Amino acid sequence: MAIRQLEFALALGCERILCVAPGDQAECVRLAKSAKDRSAKLRILSEARQIVGHVHADDELVVLADGLLPEALEPFDCLDQGAGVLTLPADKGVPAGFERIDGGKAWAGAMMLPGHLVERLLELPADVDPQPALLRIGLQEQVREKAMSDELLAEGRWLMLQRQADVEVLEPVWLSRVVPVSSSFSPVCFIASFLLRQFGSQLSENIDTIRYLSGGVIALFALAFVAAWFGFTTVAFALLLPAPLMIAVREGVVVIRKDSMGRVLAKEDPLASPMKIALDAVLIVIMVQCLEEAWSLRLFAPIMLIGLLFLSKEKRRPAWVELLNDRVILALILTIASFLSQVGAVIMLLALSLLLFCVWRVWEGKR
Repeated sequence: MAIRQLEFALALGCERILCVAPGDQAECVRLAKSAKDRSAKLRILSEARQIVGHVHADDELVVLADGLLPEALEPFDCLDQGAGVLTLPADKGVPAGFERIDGGKAWAGAMMLPGHLVERLLELPADVDPQPALLRIGLQEQVREKAMSDELLAEGRWLMLQRQADVEVLEPVWLSRVVPVSSSFSPVCFIASFLLRQFGSQLSENIDTIRYLSGGVIALFALAFVAAWFGFTTVAFALLLPAPLMIAVREGVVVIRKDSMGRVLAKEDPLASPMKIALDAVLIVIMVQCLEEAWSLRLFAPIMLIGLLFLSKEKRRPAWVELLNDRVILALILTIASFLSQVGAVIMLLALSLLLFCVWRVWEGKR
């Protein structure tokens, strides 16, 4: 929740982030790490009155209510011309968990206040809740109210979550929107989609997930290369079986860690495309090690196979071509072929099948 609010504030262009969190220090540490990943300046405060020392009189302070899950920037279009308190119709907002501020309106959980009003916090007790206090101050100082559309409530893009149970109910819905069910015949896509929909939040919250997955893939490449070098090609192909799935899960975590405003983490691992290229390169090396002809001939068939796999990539393609483009399926076929000492024959058979498909596709396009 706090991370989503952090992302929202950064998407609005906030320069400094203040979090009043006197309780769970472990959560504060996780939030601080997430802010650092996003190149944000975050200050953890223990009480509301400490806000005064971090806000200048000419600043504009964005205030977000506890439990607000904002996934749309449209409400703040209402505040283009300065400070304001966002409101919802009470008949829609109050049942959705938003605080009523008068007979017909509820606070939408967000507002922008002039920085000089923050000094009023010094008049209040040290243990006062900052958001309700700032809301009262804003209303007393007659900061203008701006009504926002209640359509965002129905769309699930502006929610007030009051209990942990609300978060647990919402999480699968949000993940299903971010990681849609795979419609591909590729086992890797299907399994990666399933894993991300089940465990995506836990994986994305751990800031080391991408690093661990990247390191694991590189380690598998190295082990497979060494095994092939010493002639254990069946073992080498088998070692590559988990790599495509790890790459796919890693890419999914990057998508999930993109925030709801479409911003990507500043320290995103730059190995996305090179990993897929490296996987094909290692496959070529192992296939070459399986063949006994001259080097020029040994290189030709594996490179031809991988090249034809790239040429056969398109949205509309038969299931068997899609399966072959799944590197787990390809590695599995080559593992079995290596065990039976038939790698050369299998490479030629696969390459010929793909070549015929590419020729047929060109012929179909000219009809």
